[in-house]
Amino acid sequence: MDKKNIFKIIVAVLFILMFLASIYLLRTNDNPNGDEEVESIVIETEGRVEVEDEITEVFISEGWRTPFDNISQLSEFATHIVRGEILASRVERMNFFHSEDPDEEIVEMYEVVTVYQLQILEEFQISHSVEYVIEVISSGGEYDNERWILEDGLNLEVGQQYILFLFSNEDIGFPFAFADPIQGAYHIPDFLVRYENLFDYENLHLELESVSERDRIPFTIEDLIEIARYNGLLD
Repeated sequence: MDKKNIFKIIVAVLFILMFLASIYLLRTNDNPNGDEEVESIVIETEGRVEVEDEITEVFISEGWRTPFDNISQLSEFATHIVRGEILASRVERMNFFHSEDPDEEIVEMYEVVTVYQLQILEEFQISHSVEYVIEVISSGGEYDNERWILEDGLNLEVGQQYILFLFSNEDIGFPFAFADPIQGAYHIPDFLVRYENLFDYENLHLELESVSERDRIPFTIEDLIEIARYNGLLD
């Protein structure tokens, strides 16, 4: 295993550990929805507090992440850069820490995530081959009586196309996730959807709109061409 793969395994493990370690909850008496009770509570590390018939808001901290400054940094971290269409989405509770050892004590360290079913239409960077349709996990969502919130996190719509910077490590079975929970997702305008290859569009300087308002990294079709050329994926 070369140094680059070892580095990505270490980063993936730290990615999970730092994310879960930085989740925090705030207590509030406000009722923003009018017809439902909302309470934020502190969850002890030993277990989980159930709040029956109430919505528990879990605010996900960003203390673990370091924002990218430019497309070069983002593409260097991402394992896959693709154009894809969201076919479906669901919300589930996922436990990132589990053991195959039946004698080992089970520690519940879960997170509520949104799982997107993504149909890949074009590939601009790949570290390993993937299926035609993959699943991508994203922080946050509402499950049972819990609403997990990441401010300005990536929220994708079914039926829409996007350019996505993804991260995956098959060596440790890490599922596909966004390379960053706020950066690295761009809308494809409706007038570009009909193009089988985005490179066929004549205005290569067209700047694509980021999904999150907090993602200020400019990104153009020409940037995609450079990434694909660097990775040897241009015909």
